[in-house]
Amino acid sequence: MKLNLQQAGTIREDRRSSQRSDLKGRAARALLLSLVGLLGLAVAAQTAEPEMPKTPAGELARQFMQVARKGTPEEKASFAKEHYSQRFLEFASTQDHVRMLNQLSNDLKGADLAAIKSADNSMDLDFVRGDTALSVKLVLTADREPRIDGLMVGPGEAVAAATANASETEAFATVRTELEKRAADDKFSGAVLIAKDGQMVFEGAYGYAEREQRITNTVDTKFRFGSMGKMFTAVGVLQLVQAGKINLDAPIAKYLPDYPNQGVAAVTVAQLLTHRGGTGDIFSPEYEAHREELQELKDYVAFYGKRGVQFQPGSDWDYSNYGFILLGRIIEVVSGQTYYDYVRDHIFQPVGMNSTGNLPEDQHVPGLSVGYTGPGGPGLRLIGPGPGSNGPGPRLAGPAPAEEHSTSSKAALRPTTGSLPYRGTSAGGGYSTVGDLLRFANALISHQLLNAHYTELLITGKVATRRPGIKYGFGFEDELAKDGVRCLGHGGGSPGMNGRLSVFPGANYVVVVLANIDPPAADEVARFIRDRLPLKSR
Repeated sequence: MKLNLQQAGTIREDRRSSQRSDLKGRAARALLLSLVGLLGLAVAAQTAEPEMPKTPAGELARQFMQVARKGTPEEKASFAKEHYSQRFLEFASTQDHVRMLNQLSNDLKGADLAAIKSADNSMDLDFVRGDTALSVKLVLTADREPRIDGLMVGPGEAVAAATANASETEAFATVRTELEKRAADDKFSGAVLIAKDGQMVFEGAYGYAEREQRITNTVDTKFRFGSMGKMFTAVGVLQLVQAGKINLDAPIAKYLPDYPNQGVAAVTVAQLLTHRGGTGDIFSPEYEAHREELQELKDYVAFYGKRGVQFQPGSDWDYSNYGFILLGRIIEVVSGQTYYDYVRDHIFQPVGMNSTGNLPEDQHVPGLSVGYTGPGGPGLRLIGPGPGSNGPGPRLAGPAPAEEHSTSSKAALRPTTGSLPYRGTSAGGGYSTVGDLLRFANALISHQLLNAHYTELLITGKVATRRPGIKYGFGFEDELAKDGVRCLGHGGGSPGMNGRLSVFPGANYVVVVLANIDPPAADEVARFIRDRLPLKSR
């Protein structure tokens, strides 16, 4: 069978599901990639939108949605200046904030507000349009008259009973069709793996690893994994805890005695692992100006070391990339190895993750895909797991260098080459394959990396995040969905890459999705798969 190279899809399934088949179909030209896309989830139609709560937070949310949906650029700029917190305003220029709202406006066209969920300092707005669902989360300040302190936009959770928890064969057929459609529409480019009882049962690759040379993705293509690397850092720390070389309750100062800021030096290892240290982020305009100078973990510590804590350690939760930089530095001091050598020798090589690493961007890595970013949010950077600087899930955060992009299909995606950090860090940024990440999950579950006690300590959620149902453990998200399904893992995302590892211990499924295009490409696929696997059958 002759394959269309632009789609470049391949699927391999276990005989339990269906015979091996070749991907067939005609791919569309590259379309404008939305930074904040919609996940195709079947939902019930809505007839009337619910009313916002008659509270200051409810009124703020009402005004936000009104200006996001119908406001002019001038009205959007005015709203941001008046109703955003100073911290959120400083994440991006006024022009970038307007672009965020313009993108959200596009995503909400034809969508109806289906549900409103209020919580302490946040409000979740769930939208539906046909068979798609979208969640908009407003993170609010604790003021009497709250301001918007963050904005998270991601796939919704609603799914019709007719499609959820179908048989395995039905689920794979539905997933295969959806992946082909997304690849044809240029909404997914990457690789997918589903495993049951530790063995691959579904595997596929789509799109281009290198578009200019028409090199197609395969299941062995290496993809950048972003903040998924925090799982490796946490495992490394717990290995040293298990060996009696690190104390979880000890302060940073015990291992980094010359740390320049006393407030940060008092933060404990456990607080760093759970993002309760108040140690802040690393991405900022200052970072962009010095990006090429930050080549080793000690360079980051020298650059950010004089900065104080954002809140009293242990009193709050705020996703901190810098906190995991510090954990990597502690691994280096305690082990006597560089972070990169430690994870290679104690995690990657022992379990056969031979395609995983953190080589610098100026070194050639065979089989590594090129990341491609689109014009959906010019100048925007996505940070964190799944990603987000204020919790798991996509979050619109601060600006990368602002740049106008053509909206023509030919110019919709551009390579991120030349704009990446010098090297992945202990906060994330290396590369791997879907097969290697399955090897990692299998090794973790079977206690090859940590004994049973420390494995459970690693993955068990300890701290509530800003997303309902999700707690953060030590470098792992621990989600308990409304249907009672537990999911462990982590995501990562930035311009030109998105990935997610999902482990479902109750049903013995593992799902790995890696993409070389903007978020939420992989997150959407992971959620689509999660809502169709028979996860409650056992």
